[in-house]
Amino acid sequence: VLTAEHGRGSVVIAAPPGEAPAVTVDGPDCALHNITVWGSDAGLPAVSVSPGAGLVLEECSVEGGRVQVKGPEDEEGGTTAVVLRRCRVEGARLAGLHLAGGVRARLEDTAVTGVDGTGNGRIERARGHARRTHGVRDVVAAPGSTRFVHEDDAVRIECRSRGGKE
Repeated sequence: VLTAEHGRGSVVIAAPPGEAPAVTVDGPDCALHNITVWGSDAGLPAVSVSPGAGLVLEECSVEGGRVQVKGPEDEEGGTTAVVLRRCRVEGARLAGLHLAGGVRARLEDTAVTGVDGTGNGRIERARGHARRTHGVRDVVAAPGSTRFVHEDDAVRIECRSRGGKE
């Protein structure tokens, strides 16, 4: 767990120029609180979560790159989990949030904005839940099935592969 002692924005983790990501998560039960993450290139991940890992981002800003979460390719490989709570993801290219493989994602009070490209999110064989979000309705889904359920301010996003190569 990494928490900014003096509040949101007082600690910045920045990727060196030309390198990505600024934050790589390889283990379970990791968390960032009140941290600002700057990517080095809008087209690359600023935050990368590896298969089988887990990350909670709470009251964080991710700027200049996407949050990329990769899960195991098959169901036997377990699950990768990510939670974004009261966060802002902005200034990415193609997608602000990219979920692929066996991923469970939850977004609460989170904004995904300023994405230059096809949409604010990209989902490949992942499941997620979004509440009180801004920008998450613009989702690009890879081959498979995607379902959006709108309830009041909530959006529920599910995407499952129907077999075949992606």
